[in-house]
Amino acid sequence: MVDKYKQLMGTQNNSYSPNDSRVNKIFTKGAGAGAKKSDIVDKWYRTDPSVFLDSYAALGDRPIIALSLDEEFKYIIPTNSKAENMPVFGRLTDGGSYEVEDDKYFYALQGDRNLYRAQFLANRLNYIDSWLTVGTYARNGGGSYIRSRISANNPKNTSDKWIEGTNTQNMEGLITNSQYWKNGAEFEEKNHMFDGEYWINMEPARNAYVTIGTDGENFPSKKYNGLEPVKYVAPDIKKGIMSSGNYKEQLYYIYGMDQMKSLGDLSKLYFQEFAAEGKMERLTDLLLGYDGKDESGNEYFNNDVNDWSFPKGGMPLLKEMNLCNINFKKD
Repeated sequence: MVDKYKQLMGTQNNSYSPNDSRVNKIFTKGAGAGAKKSDIVDKWYRTDPSVFLDSYAALGDRPIIALSLDEEFKYIIPTNSKAENMPVFGRLTDGGSYEVEDDKYFYALQGDRNLYRAQFLANRLNYIDSWLTVGTYARNGGGSYIRSRISANNPKNTSDKWIEGTNTQNMEGLITNSQYWKNGAEFEEKNHMFDGEYWINMEPARNAYVTIGTDGENFPSKKYNGLEPVKYVAPDIKKGIMSSGNYKEQLYYIYGMDQMKSLGDLSKLYFQEFAAEGKMERLTDLLLGYDGKDESGNEYFNNDVNDWSFPKGGMPLLKEMNLCNINFKKD
């Protein structure tokens, strides 16, 4: 129980009770000026709780206020547990008595939680919008998205030169009858590292639904579970990327970018156009190019690319950006 108090007070985890919170003011006053949080908790266990009740009176007005789930305010005070001879939290009832039930009121250490509720509601609305593909997730007119064109099987301008079958579409330099997946097992391992891809790995900043769209279809939203990125496949372009020569200028949309943390390695989509609209403030990486060689020592490249645009508001959390071996068209 001592460890639980210390954790909630911030001696083990500073995510609770900020320095200017009421609980810190009360505890600091009771322990003495300049006391550390760990000292405050230790002294609390060795001191009669009345010391801290006096601190309440010195601060004026009332004890710590915590907002319960049913939106009713509860007045929380430290009391004494006869069983363990240490303070627990109780609720001050209308009659002036204390209702004590072990650690039932530990949540009071978080303060009044007004901001927590506002943030919870905002996150919840974003979650529902992502599920229903409305708001900033809307497929037509959403606030934050990427509009792009991708290509594949064009050895003249990209490092992708393999196709299954023989449908070259008169594109020279293609290697035909090349199996895409080793042993035919999808998403296990490709035969050729730089072969174009028909999926992306989407990881939002928090639990949400994700979705994409192409020239032919907008797809249903898929749920991100907070653990593994969502591997989102665009089935209408899958066959073309695997087996059609000179498969270029395919429209590709990524929605809900204001809540997106990562899109994984995008280099094998071979973007010919890339326009980011709205906000991308939570994005931590943007890997559009590649700076290595494949299994046969071939260099990656994506040439003759149209101008790209990025959000005007910037990407303040971006830690990694790769534009290696991307060559834009010259005016």
